[in-house]
Amino acid sequence: MTRSPRCDGQPVSPMVAKNRPHLTSADLAAALCADGPSVARLETAFAAFSGARYGVAFPYCTASIYVALRYLTERPGEVILPAYTCTVVPHAVVCAGHTPVFGDLAPDEYNMTPEIIRANRSADTVAVIPTHFYGYPVDVRAVRESVGSHVLVVEDRALALAGGETFGKLASDVAVYSFSQGKHLFTVNGSVLVTDRPDLYERLRRYQRAVCRPISLKLQLSRFLQLCVAAWGLGETGHSVLTWVRRLPALEGHIDRRSLGAIRIPSDADTLLTDWQAHVGLRQLAARDFIHTRRRALAAVYDAELAGCPGIVRPRLLAEASLSHYTVRVRGRNETGFVAAMARRGIEVGHTLDYLPPDLPVYQRWAGRSKYPNARLVASEVVNLPLYPSLPECRARHIAKLVRRERESTARA
Repeated sequence: MTRSPRCDGQPVSPMVAKNRPHLTSADLAAALCADGPSVARLETAFAAFSGARYGVAFPYCTASIYVALRYLTERPGEVILPAYTCTVVPHAVVCAGHTPVFGDLAPDEYNMTPEIIRANRSADTVAVIPTHFYGYPVDVRAVRESVGSHVLVVEDRALALAGGETFGKLASDVAVYSFSQGKHLFTVNGSVLVTDRPDLYERLRRYQRAVCRPISLKLQLSRFLQLCVAAWGLGETGHSVLTWVRRLPALEGHIDRRSLGAIRIPSDADTLLTDWQAHVGLRQLAARDFIHTRRRALAAVYDAELAGCPGIVRPRLLAEASLSHYTVRVRGRNETGFVAAMARRGIEVGHTLDYLPPDLPVYQRWAGRSKYPNARLVASEVVNLPLYPSLPECRARHIAKLVRRERESTARA
C-alpha cells in the first residue's frame, strides 16, 4: 500500500489551496466586538505605517483609485498604467473620465520602469499609476522625476505590504492599500488611501463625507458571512467543497472573469467601510511582521527546493520585496497543462492574470500599437505557488517536490 505524504506527522491534505487569508478565531471575534470609531483608527494607523500624514478609508481599492483620479486631477486626460494589471485599475481610470495608456513591463520584471513611463508620457498625461506588482518595488521617486510635479502619481500598493521603513517618505501624491482576497491583509474588501498633502486629504475627506453612505444591514451580514467563509472555506476542510462549487458548469469561468466583459466599478463603491472590518484590519496590521516573515520563510524553501528545476525560472528574492505571491515562470505553462497537472497532484496553483487588459474587447479602442511583449510573456508564464502564513514549511517542500516531479516528467515526454 502506498503511504500518503505526511507533514508534521499529519497526512497532507487532498487539495492544498492556492491562497488563504491569515485569519484567526480572534479576528472573527474582533469583527463581532468592534469598539468605537475603528475606521478612524485604521486610517491613522495606516498613515503612520506608510510614513504619510493622512489616511482615508474606502470600501474597495477600485473605489480608492477612482476617487483619486476623479477628484484629484484638474481635467480629463491620459493615465499611464501597466499593461499587466487587474482590470479594476483601467475600469477606475475610464469611470473617472480618463483615457488609459498602457505601458509594457521591463524585461524579466513585473513593473513599468521610469523610462517606460517617460516614453508613454504626452501633453495630455494627467496621472500615472506605478504598481508594486507581487510586492516588487518600483522606484517611485524616479517615476515622479520622469513625469514632473504637474502629473498626479497614484501609487498602487495593493500587493505590497510595505510602509515607510521600505519606501521612505511618500514620493507619490497618494498611495493605495487593499484588503481583499489575495492581498496581505484581508477584511473581505476595503482600502486606505494615504497622502502627505493636506490639500489632497481635504478633497478625499470631503468626498467621503458627502458621498459615501453607510451600508445596509443586509450587506453587512453578507460581508461578515464572506469573512467566515474565507476563514473556513479556504482552509483544508472547506477547500474541496468550494473547488467543486466553482467547477459547476453554471459557474466555471464566470467567477474569475466577471470583471472582464464590462467597464464598471462596484455598485456599492460609494459605501463606507464598516467599523468591524476596520477592527479586523487593525488586528491584521498588527500581525504584518509575522505575515511578512512567514511568507519570506516559505519563499526561501521554494527557492532552495526548485534550484535547477527544468522549465522553471525562480523569482528574485529581493530584500526590499514584500512578497504577496511566490511567482515562478513556467516555460510552456499553457501548452503543457501545468496548472491542471498540479491540481491532479493535489496542489491548486494559480496565475493572478492570464490576460492583458488592452487585449480585452472593452479596451480595444485604447490598445495602441504596442504588442506589450514583456507583459504578454509574463501573463503566459507566471504561476503562483501557495504562500499563505499558515502553510507549514514541510508542506511547501512537498509542493516543490511535486512541481519538480511534474516538470521532469514533462521534460522526458
